[in-house]
Amino acid sequence: MLRDILDTKHALQHEVTLVWVPSHIGIQGNEIANRLANEGTKKSAVDKDIGIELAEAYSTVEDYCRGKWQEKWSLRTNDQFSLTVSSVLTSRLQQQWFASRRIEVTANRLKFGRCRLNAYLHQIGRQDTGLCAQCGIPETVEHYVIECDDNITTEVKAFCQFRKQEHTLASVLSNGKITRLICSVRVRLKSSDVTCLCVCHVVP
Repeated sequence: MLRDILDTKHALQHEVTLVWVPSHIGIQGNEIANRLANEGTKKSAVDKDIGIELAEAYSTVEDYCRGKWQEKWSLRTNDQFSLTVSSVLTSRLQQQWFASRRIEVTANRLKFGRCRLNAYLHQIGRQDTGLCAQCGIPETVEHYVIECDDNITTEVKAFCQFRKQEHTLASVLSNGKITRLICSVRVRLKSSDVTCLCVCHVVP
């Protein structure tokens, strides 16, 4: 800072006089503020509640809601997905793995089992058999990412082997990178758009 001042003085090529101004002296409000500040430095801890900042308030509310969501998920005992995937929440680290909001939604739909695969479509009356067109058995999420012989399952298996990761339903659904892989393979194969896994309900 002093160097900047000296450089500026030299650039002006004029005589510069520095004057010290005692800002607190003789001004009542400043004198009071100065006295209180000095008293505050002598305290061992802050004894006045000044509340929290807005950003901290938002974070607190978000953490509370996420905790309640996880609590309700953990209490479900009649749902195969709550038993398979212990955490329903997407961590902030996992969110960085998703290339878009749409892929994050796909990851959550796969976790819930409420996506546009034939088994679920059959449950809501939008598909006749609920079977995988290639294998002839129910096209559940587990079949789709673990058991089927199509390109998607093959690439998921290869990914897990390369990363030395278990090729299980819980492992796959807990990994945002694998969800991103599934979506990219679907687009590359042009079998359908990414949104087909994101749809919760199908309207006529």
